[in-house]
Amino acid sequence: MIRNITLWGLACLIGWGAAALHAQDASLSSTIAVWSQADGSSRQIYCSRQVDGLWSAPVVLSRDTGQNVTPSVARSSDGRIWVVWTTLLAGEAKLSLCHSQGEGWSAPSIIDTGMRSNTAPGILVDAEGVLWLVWSGNNGGNDDIYVMRHDGKSWSGVERVHPANEVPDVLPSIETGPDGMPLVKWSRFSDGQYRVFYASWQGKQWSTPVEIGANTASRAVQPNSTDLPAEVQEPDKASVLESGRMEGTSIRDRFENFRKRTDRLNGK
Repeated sequence: MIRNITLWGLACLIGWGAAALHAQDASLSSTIAVWSQADGSSRQIYCSRQVDGLWSAPVVLSRDTGQNVTPSVARSSDGRIWVVWTTLLAGEAKLSLCHSQGEGWSAPSIIDTGMRSNTAPGILVDAEGVLWLVWSGNNGGNDDIYVMRHDGKSWSGVERVHPANEVPDVLPSIETGPDGMPLVKWSRFSDGQYRVFYASWQGKQWSTPVEIGANTASRAVQPNSTDLPAEVQEPDKASVLESGRMEGTSIRDRFENFRKRTDRLNGK
């Protein structure tokens, strides 16, 4: 119960939010925005394309009656846009994934992780075209950070990024590290508060998690302003990906920005 209150409390502080992807599409030269928004009794994932400065009418990516939240986006070198999010339906939290197909989108697919709870996913397509998913998963006890990868043919098994522990690990993001390998950041409850940790892929295993010092700046680039579709109801909670980048910023970065703002208010 404590774990659930802690995780969903963080999500409420952040807001379900919107994630915007700004990248040149190989065929449309467009900007993509995706976001979660209430639609009656459920929440759906919407997307819109910006061409020549104009946003298209939003298209619904999710196709169920559940609560679809916390989308994360990435772009592969072939121009495809990938979107992953959490679908809360029938008492379970599952991962949903879809990708762009020309001017349309594929039907969402559920990623089978074998876990009861899968929240706040992040996504990356590396230089070799391997698709990486990271999320906070739970099958009893505290949340931990897990990854899966798809090599174009099949999914790998589920791997935990860090050694087992007795505290919650939540709100992950994934990006390309300085050495070109996938790097995962997340929040771990430690010494009475959430602290940011990271680990990088070593080819066969993950490095030992390291806490990020207070003076270490986030690698996520946050533009001064964002032009989002008018339909986005919470533009202040949007994350953006600058033009030319293949990675999207995720809910993890929105939490980090929120933490910095509250630290300033508290005089830290």
